[in-house]
Amino acid sequence: MIFDETRVISSQRYRDPEIVERKKIEKDYLVTVVSITVDGEDFFVVVDGHHSYDAALENEDFPIWDIIEDKEYENMDVDDWLEQKWIDDNYYFLVSGLYVWQ
Repeated sequence: MIFDETRVISSQRYRDPEIVERKKIEKDYLVTVVSITVDGEDFFVVVDGHHSYDAALENEDFPIWDIIEDKEYENMDVDDWLEQKWIDDNYYFLVSGLYVWQ
C-alpha cells in the first residue's frame, strides 16, 4: 500500500498543550501509523504520535511518518481492531478533520 497522508485517520481529538509544546521544542515529529483495509478502502491509523503531528504543524514543519505492522491486526477482524484502538472520538481524517464513516 502506498502511503497517502490524506488517508491517515485517528480517533483521538484531545491534545495536551504542554506535551505539544515539549514536542515542538524537541522537534519530535514522529507519527506511527498502521495500514489497514476496510471494505476495500485503504487507511493509515495513527497509533502513536498525535502530539508530534500537531507539533510539526505548529512549527510549520512536516511529520515523520513511521508505518509499522501490527501483529494484533493480522489476527483480528478489522472492526474489532479499530474498536480496540479507539480513543475519544469517531474516526476522522487527520488532515481534514472530517469523519471517515458518517
